[in-house]
Amino acid sequence: MDKQLIKFISGILLVGLFFSCKKEVKQVDLQEGIWRGEIHMQDHKLPFNFEILKENGSYKANLINAEENLLLDDLKIVGDSLFMKLHIFDIDLRAKINDMSLNGYYIKNYKENYKLPFKAVYNKSGRFDEPKSSLSLIHIS
Repeated sequence: MDKQLIKFISGILLVGLFFSCKKEVKQVDLQEGIWRGEIHMQDHKLPFNFEILKENGSYKANLINAEENLLLDDLKIVGDSLFMKLHIFDIDLRAKINDMSLNGYYIKNYKENYKLPFKAVYNKSGRFDEPKSSLSLIHIS
């Protein structure tokens, strides 16, 4: 066979191989509304609430602390993953979107290798499932 023909066929095969290996990433939508997040640290859960908003195709979030809201406008969705930057704290939340839940990590950018498990559940407005009062521990006779 002619060397140029072999190079041509090899080139076509390489291009075909490249495109056949390309995995299509399906874009996932993030549910708008109230979420309850939890950061797992030292055998405890740190719960917090946030609201996801979508305006003109872009996502934003409000961190909710009683009457105070902190707007986060640097949210990106790539495929099935959420990347949320909390610039004021130099923290990132990175999570896989699973329809009504998020599972991923809370990352402090200013501390080397500081990564804690993070999860969130859609449509949970309270910070706790069953708040417990310290009064319930007191036995009155």
